[in-house]
Order: sequence, then C-alpha cells, then structure tokens
Amino acid sequence: MYDFLNHIEVSYPSYLWSHTGWIENLDVFYDIDQWRYEKLRVHVVPFSHNDPGWKLTPDSYFSAFTKNILDIVLDKLHFNEEMTFTWSEVILLKRWYNSLSLPNKEKFKSLVRNGRFEIVTGGMVMVDEALVHYESMVDQLISGHQWIQKELNYKVKSAWSLDSFGHSPTLTYLLKKSGIQNLFIQRTHYSVKRVLSTTKKIEFNWITSKDESLFTHMSPFTLYSTSHSCGPDVDVCCQFDFTKRRCWQWGTYVDADEITNDNIVEKSQMLLDQLRKKVQFVNHNDVYLLVGDDFSFSNTLDWEIQWNNMLKLFNHMNEYEHYNVEFRFSTIGNYLRSAEAKLKGMNFSIPYLDGDFYPYSDRSDQYWSGFYSSRPFLKQLIRNCQSLVR
Repeated sequence: MYDFLNHIEVSYPSYLWSHTGWIENLDVFYDIDQWRYEKLRVHVVPFSHNDPGWKLTPDSYFSAFTKNILDIVLDKLHFNEEMTFTWSEVILLKRWYNSLSLPNKEKFKSLVRNGRFEIVTGGMVMVDEALVHYESMVDQLISGHQWIQKELNYKVKSAWSLDSFGHSPTLTYLLKKSGIQNLFIQRTHYSVKRVLSTTKKIEFNWITSKDESLFTHMSPFTLYSTSHSCGPDVDVCCQFDFTKRRCWQWGTYVDADEITNDNIVEKSQMLLDQLRKKVQFVNHNDVYLLVGDDFSFSNTLDWEIQWNNMLKLFNHMNEYEHYNVEFRFSTIGNYLRSAEAKLKGMNFSIPYLDGDFYPYSDRSDQYWSGFYSSRPFLKQLIRNCQSLVR
C-alpha cells in the first residue's frame, strides 16, 4: 500500500456541491450492449447505522432511535419473508434484545438463524481504528462475539466498517482471527478511491499476516447513505432516499418524488443507470444497493415511505425483461460472499493489498490527521481506565 500511495496523484477531485460538503463526482461510462446479454444482479441491503455515542448519550440514542428501529424491523421482517436487514452495533442490540418478551426473542433468533437479520463484525461498537489501543479493539470484539454466541447461537461471518475514519490492518488481523470471512470498508482517501475504482481493484485480498488475507470490498463512494452510494451521481441517488422527502440538486432543493405510474419508467431508468455505472468498478455482474443511513427507520412512516416506493421500482424492473436486471433483498455478507465466489469461479486473480488506509481525507485538503495528537488528557484517561477493565 505504501508503494502504491507513493505513485498515485493526490490531486483534488472534481467537485459536486451537496448538503454534506464537497463530494467527488466520478465520470463513469458503460457500453449499453453489455447489458443486453448479461443480467445485472442487485443485492438490496437495508440497514441502519446506530452510533452508541455521538451527539447524544447511549441511553438517549437507544430511547429515541434504536429501540424503535429494531421493533419496526422485527415486525416488518416477521410479516415479509423476503425482507432482510444488516446491523452491527451489539451494545444497542443487546439492550434491545434483553427487553423483548420470550416469543419476540424466538422470532428474532429465527431471523438471525435464517440469515435475514445479519449481524456483521460482532463488536460492541463500530470501533475506531485510528486511535484506540488494540486491547480495546480485542475487548469489545470478544464481548460482542461471546454475547452473540451465547444468546443467539450465531457465528458472525462478515464485517463492515462504515464510519471509521480510515482503516487499519490491525483490526483486519483481529477480524480474521475471530473467524470473519470478508470485510466491507468505507472511509478511505478520495484519491485511493478514484484509482482503485477506475482500475477495478476495489475488491482485493487484504493481507493480515504472513500467511493470511481477508477478502475486502472498498466502497467507491464518499458516504454510505442511499443518497451517496446508489451510483456515482449524488444528484440522482438522492432522489431515491424517499425518507428525506427533499433532494439537494445543483444548489437548490427539489422534492424526492413519490413513484407513480406516470414516472416509474423514468425513475427506473435513472436508478438502473446508476447501478450499471457502479458495477463498472468491479469484475462481475453483482452490485449492492445500500438502503439506509444513520438511525434510519426510527418510525413506521419512514419505513413505509421508503419501501413502498422502492418496491414499486424493484417489482417493475423485475417484471419487464428488457431491463435485464434482478433485484432481491440481501445482506452485505451475502454480497461479499457472492462477489468472492464469482471472482474465484472466473479464475480471476484477486489482487492483494498490504498496509493501511491512513491518513483519511474525504474532501480537498481536509485531512483527518489532527485527531492523532488532540485531546491528550482524555486519551490518557481512556488508557488508564482500560488498564482496569478485567
């Protein structure tokens, strides 16, 4: 990785102004004839990323968001046998599970056992990879995996790290040793994303030790929300985050229109175009569509608005053969396993990567480097407290 970084051009990207800041706009093209003969297979991945602590306390987040989200997910997945969900933060999941009645605990364990509710990574939190001591990484991973094994009789197979600011081979090594088979990472330098995307190397074997590696997919885009990850054009993708109801386009807000008979063909073509562009970054015909964001689906109305509209699009495109696409509910683990299996089935030589993804930068010259040396007294307190944990 270090040799690679020495040779890439760390130039500022082409910019597209969005409500979150400067976002890189990748120009992607494809041959329409590619999709006359090869069917695009879309893994629809519903998810909700729940920080245990950010602007509120863990108690506040649980009461205001997480409990509602998981209650809704349990209900909706129970009555819709095709629906799936991906979750990572065990500390909040554990608290919610302990509050359930016995019948609901059995419902939930059935969803986990059948692979429809996938717990990824298995740590108590989506751990920071840049600053924490490896003891903290290990402790929270052990606590999470032990609880999952004891209460749910489940072995975590996949991991994702959506919201860590840069990615470390230390955590990757620990994940491999814990039995994780594949990994999804998100926040890497925009120049690294640009080069690995345009050379179709965002799926690689990340070397964890002398004799081992972990199959890894690096998201080609800046953020993980639906608005920023359905494809390279943020101004298009944001129209499919129906819960936001408004979309930032070229300096102004427009409505995220409800899907109707009048616009379903146009909207289907728009979404399919983004997914066809996105799949140009990999070497097979599987692509994932993340549907969610931070604390998504905390009320039933948001769930209904999002999925009523999305299902209209999915059903429409699945029904008409000329789209040559198949949408199906999935999890990020299912996507990773399918991608690796397809590459191996093609006898494709999956590239190997060694090293880390630091320093992180998501826009222009704004580098995540100051946090290595800031707040030293807080860091010292954390280390002292960690030494007392048994």
